[in-house]
Amino acid sequence: MKKALFLNLIGIFCILSSVIGSDSLLIKAWNEFNLNNRNDAKSHFIDALKEDNLKEEAYLGLCLIAITEANHEKAFDYFLNFYKIASDPYPYVYSLWYTDAINHNYYGKKPEKYFKFYQTIISDPRANGTIKAMAYSMLGYCYEKQWDFKNAEKVFSKLGMSDKWLITGVFDNFSENGFNKNYEPIFNPHTDAEFYNKNNAPVKWFKVFANRSDRWLDFTYHFNIVNSVVYAQSFVFCPDDRNVVIRTGVSGSVKLWVNDKIIFSEEEERNTDLDVYNYSARLNKGFNRILIQIGSSEITKSNFMIRITDVNGFPFQDLIYYNEYKPYTKENDFISTNIPIFAESYFEQKVKENPTKILYYILLAETYIRNEKKFQARKILDQARKIAPNNSLIAEKYIELYLRSNNNTDYSKEVEWLKENDKDNITGIKYMINDAIDKENNEELKELLNTYEKISGKDEYFYSISISNAKLLGLNKDIKNIINEAYIKYPDNYSFVYYKYLTEKSSKGTNDGLKFIEKYLKSNFNNDALATLANSFIKSGNDNKGIYYYNKLINIMPYATGYYEELAKYYKNIGNYSKAVNYINLSLQMAPYIGHYYNTLASIYELQGNLINSIKAYEKSLLYDPYNYDTRKQLIRLKNKKMPFNYFDKFDINEIINLAKNIKYTDNSIILFNEKQVVVYKDGPSEERYILLAKVNNTDGINEWKEYSIPYYQNSQNLIIENAEIIKPSGNRIKADINKNYLVFKGININDVIYINYRIENYKNESIINKHFWDNFNFNFFIPCLKSKYELLIDTSYRVEYKILNGQLTFKTKNSDEFNKYTWECDSLPKIKTEFFMPPLSDVGIILHISTINNWNTISKWYLDVSQSK
Repeated sequence: MKKALFLNLIGIFCILSSVIGSDSLLIKAWNEFNLNNRNDAKSHFIDALKEDNLKEEAYLGLCLIAITEANHEKAFDYFLNFYKIASDPYPYVYSLWYTDAINHNYYGKKPEKYFKFYQTIISDPRANGTIKAMAYSMLGYCYEKQWDFKNAEKVFSKLGMSDKWLITGVFDNFSENGFNKNYEPIFNPHTDAEFYNKNNAPVKWFKVFANRSDRWLDFTYHFNIVNSVVYAQSFVFCPDDRNVVIRTGVSGSVKLWVNDKIIFSEEEERNTDLDVYNYSARLNKGFNRILIQIGSSEITKSNFMIRITDVNGFPFQDLIYYNEYKPYTKENDFISTNIPIFAESYFEQKVKENPTKILYYILLAETYIRNEKKFQARKILDQARKIAPNNSLIAEKYIELYLRSNNNTDYSKEVEWLKENDKDNITGIKYMINDAIDKENNEELKELLNTYEKISGKDEYFYSISISNAKLLGLNKDIKNIINEAYIKYPDNYSFVYYKYLTEKSSKGTNDGLKFIEKYLKSNFNNDALATLANSFIKSGNDNKGIYYYNKLINIMPYATGYYEELAKYYKNIGNYSKAVNYINLSLQMAPYIGHYYNTLASIYELQGNLINSIKAYEKSLLYDPYNYDTRKQLIRLKNKKMPFNYFDKFDINEIINLAKNIKYTDNSIILFNEKQVVVYKDGPSEERYILLAKVNNTDGINEWKEYSIPYYQNSQNLIIENAEIIKPSGNRIKADINKNYLVFKGININDVIYINYRIENYKNESIINKHFWDNFNFNFFIPCLKSKYELLIDTSYRVEYKILNGQLTFKTKNSDEFNKYTWECDSLPKIKTEFFMPPLSDVGIILHISTINNWNTISKWYLDVSQSK
């Protein structure tokens, strides 16, 4: 008996030794992986594949290394091997869905093995409804890419998403201040209800007649969503009282109501996948109102997908959706609960159970990042870094997180870390290449691109960088050969096809170039390629072919309002005005509150000679887009009214220059004329004109004026330079070189006059304070000024307050039609003498301050509005 016991102990010891020995292979592999010794880690993982109990983790390790090395083929193959043997692969599928492990080139053309993989997921009873919805979506995109729209529609229809929606907007969300405002659409579902949007223009609920094929409702096709809150509602018929799960994916901030009871809200603006916000809800027997609010302020997208499902994520088949008002019973007492994302729960538990295993930290971070849960991702990455401080993949995840968060400081630090700690890391090299491009450092870019080529070869990324930065790399002479090489190697990459089209077009003509796009389109659907064909054929005189491709686009993407406008413009140009009106009305049917579509309609009516309807359309355009200054000009012209800048005093350049001829100055230069003209329209839009004449007296003056930078804000102003030139004593004029707002006056000499005349159009947000106007103006400078003038033309609805500091000015006022005109001016202003430690010019010069804000209540209300949102 003792002998038997001894033998059993020996057997157990041998088994344990074997297990411990095999486990050590994985321990070694992960240790090397954490030190970025990827080749050694690969060797250990490959050895671990010989043990059945280690295969799953070994394949995942090899997959992560392949992702780090940007080897998408191997990444997919390793993951597929893992998938085939894993008892529960779907948390891993969810986590790695957007990586090279599963979906390299997300919307691009994919090999057959990807189709088979998605179909396997769909047919697998282990996969929950969310995973199957993801697979349906990807399979739909794949079918679309190869022009199989029939099968694409079949799989997209399996998502269970309503396409029956009423939408309305847009409401103010500047600095996210609209998120918690109770705008009227929340309380009034009736289709005849009228609301007032952020421009104080009337809006109503209207039907979405066509939606994206992938079932996401994209507000950008229907509204200008910048700094806006928008709403969508659908009425759902349920045959019985039923507990359901409402699963929502969004771009933006979000609130959701069922039967007027708030189900959930998320103020942070995120770009998520489907089924990210999952909450229980109750549908009543009969009709139910589903209402969603989407907000955009920092984000540039605005869309959502809602799926009403059972607890496993499968959509109910017996619900009927309506995009018209139906009477419903309000919900009062239901309390909704959150249903966590299954993959998050899975990896959170795995991290708890395996606190030292880096694999689960990385997969959990990937799961958070894909749905922009930035705080949670940062927290888990911080924990991961404590375990593996030298792991480059963790650094890559940090970089992705910081990019999504617009955190440039930490992003730069992390890129620097990669440079120092893992010079052969592909992701790090790519970020360093971006930095070299930004700095226009050609030598560094060449060196980095050579390093990249040694590791990854001449792949799509290599060619893209080489072509788009050919000038910086000194490759202009070889660019045609490089493009041809890229095109031959990657014929399904539309960027390379387009480059090929451009090179052939420049050397042989448009039609020769277009052959390459047509060839590409035979096996690849791409709406940009179709639009290029349509536009190019029309421009080259082949109208029939151009119209053919535009019609093809409209049939495939009936929700894309811009293509209807393109056809409207075409028919307008050839004089078929009735067809032009029909097409632009299709745009307006789907986007009735986008101002520029009314512009197009107005221009068609004018050509028809229908001036009354043209004026009405321009007025409607301004109603929804008050900052369209071209529309204002067209409307003024049609009404035979005076252009606003014509109300200002005329100035004679030659007269001003002649007056200064006999004046002697010892200063390096003098300002002959300095004027600012401002027009303020009702409710806040304003535009400005600046006129400056300066005479150069000596060499120091030449240095002072040979270059000039016009101050303006690119994000909120449009700059139009009307004149920038040197006026010689002989009267000859030499144009300045202009690069955006930067002027260079070449050939400037003593006694020359610099003449600058430019306009600025202001584009403000729609907050309360920006309905007002305020400004200031300096009249004198550190050089003499013969004349300074400020003129304001402002709508009569405004009351103007002003204050002059450090001097006196001549002041005049005059009523001019719907405007009041104010003028302040001053002549023969001596220079301000500079002194050590003197205050800035704005404190010592003659300054005019103007404002239409006449009490602090307006400012405090605005500040409260903005600050509470944060």
